[in-house]
Amino acid sequence: MRCGLASEDQLYHVALYQWLVEQGQFERLLSVRSPFLEDFLVRGTKKHPESIVMFDLLWKFYEKTKSYPAAAKILSKLADRHRCEIQKIFFAVMRPTFLSSSAPKLACSRGWSTSPAPSCASSPAR
Repeated sequence: MRCGLASEDQLYHVALYQWLVEQGQFERLLSVRSPFLEDFLVRGTKKHPESIVMFDLLWKFYEKTKSYPAAAKILSKLADRHRCEIQKIFFAVMRPTFLSSSAPKLACSRGWSTSPAPSCASSPAR
């Protein structure tokens, strides 16, 4: 693999990166230092926008290369995209704890609802 990484053949790099993704070798992929890796990851997010894997790899790549603003942009996109799922998980996990404590008394005194997670159906489509 080391000899291949020294190659300037972009097609070889793309095939290798794709193989590493298919094998779940994400850390190994992110350890590659190549001018082709960022382009591969960006194209992967565009080719498979429904897949979180490529977005996850892309922000981690930006973090490793100390491109923090770019990593933050990707994380922000992921957060926006998965806001409803995150809300549902949060409320499912936190609601039993919240309801079993004295928090309902506090919530009622402040006018907060202790009902289940809010519905995402009313939120605007992205």
